[in-house]
Amino acid sequence: MTISPPPLHEALVQSASTLKAQRVEHLFDTTPTAPRIIAARCRDHAGFLKAPVGRQGLVDPVGAGTPASPAGGFHLAHRGDMINSSEKRPALHTLLRGTARERHPERSAAVEETLARMALLVERIHSGESVGFTGKRFTPWSIWDRRLGSGPRLICEALKDEGTPLSGYFVANIDPDDLDRTLVGLDPETTLFVICSKSFTTEETLSNARRATAWLKGCRGAGGRTGTTLDRGDNTGRRGG
Repeated sequence: MTISPPPLHEALVQSASTLKAQRVEHLFDTTPTAPRIIAARCRDHAGFLKAPVGRQGLVDPVGAGTPASPAGGFHLAHRGDMINSSEKRPALHTLLRGTARERHPERSAAVEETLARMALLVERIHSGESVGFTGKRFTPWSIWDRRLGSGPRLICEALKDEGTPLSGYFVANIDPDDLDRTLVGLDPETTLFVICSKSFTTEETLSNARRATAWLKGCRGAGGRTGTTLDRGDNTGRRGG
């Protein structure tokens, strides 16, 4: 698979060529304000003190307004353009914010329908209508997420209700010890796994999902009733943003 890089600003290419022979110590002495330049432009902070990047090299990619710059990339994503070159599809996170609706009406409708299904599932889990494979209500629940759990973890902490009987655990590391330590003391009959992924092709996601499925199947009485779409290689029914 070949991924073609977006066109770069000519000044950035020249800057990289010029700085190739420079030593970091020299740049540190001659451009001590370089980190503050990019901080002012992006309202954020990025450390470049130990990288061979000069003042002009920092300014060019930030202000170029091309697909290689943050500003250019934002507009491409906001419009729903195809920017995920490895999977040949747009990154449609913006549909969750209600943008790009006119450009992608069918996908927007699919997102809204999926969110409604998710809300219904959550209600059924909390009410006890949806239960584990032996008929017991879920008590603790476990989530793993390929982005280190940062997004789901933040939402769960922000919306946590002290009155709910459910507890959350997050696993993202492909190291099997991460999941094994989390499962200590949990009951397979009352544990719910929520697998978060856009493509369901990430190695960490698939590895942890299969280990979790094996853990459930190993419980006495589970039999074959814990089969998942991951076992069959079935990607139908998934909606990604």
